[in-house]
Amino acid sequence: MFTFMGHGGSVDHLAISGAKLVSAGTDRTVRVWSLESKELEQIMRIHTDEIECLSAYKNFAVTGSWDNTLVLWNLDTGQCIHHCIGHNEVVTCCQFNSKWIVSGSADGDARIWSCLTGLCLHVLSGHEGEIYCLVFNEIIIATGSSDSTVRMWTHEGKHLRTLQEHMGVVRCLHINEDRLVSGGDQSMVVVWDYKLVTVSPTLAFQFDHCIE
Repeated sequence: MFTFMGHGGSVDHLAISGAKLVSAGTDRTVRVWSLESKELEQIMRIHTDEIECLSAYKNFAVTGSWDNTLVLWNLDTGQCIHHCIGHNEVVTCCQFNSKWIVSGSADGDARIWSCLTGLCLHVLSGHEGEIYCLVFNEIIIATGSSDSTVRMWTHEGKHLRTLQEHMGVVRCLHINEDRLVSGGDQSMVVVWDYKLVTVSPTLAFQFDHCIE
């Protein structure tokens, strides 16, 4: 066991990418630690408010903040590659790969950004509440909201369908090749077969019961 010390506030977000541990929190900094040498490698500063979300992929990381912006970082150099400005409220969730950064916000919109240019490619509007979570793969993007819905989108920004089964906030999402899983208030987990033309829940778990 070993302990990393250095943040000036609570550490709210962690990610591991290879041999690097990335941490972020209320002190507005992103820190990169070596899991091999157990030393601090980078302290990255650009956000002007607390960091709300963190995602890491290969030698890069993306952070979203209460300053309404996203930053794409190089974990090896500590440099800011892109500072993405466009959301009107806190950036609540983010995910990225080598092509796209996808972000969700309390402003109710999700945005697709280019990893190459840092420019916003598409704005995904339609939720009637804050976006709490998102997930994507090569086929679809899914967003979950306080409006109790999950919305599915293409990578070109087209709305595909709205999934309605939850009662309360949709708080988390997971996706694989065949299924989308959503979790939220009222102790509910819903499994969707998102490849069906008409999507309906294949399983809904609530409390200790499974409803088929």
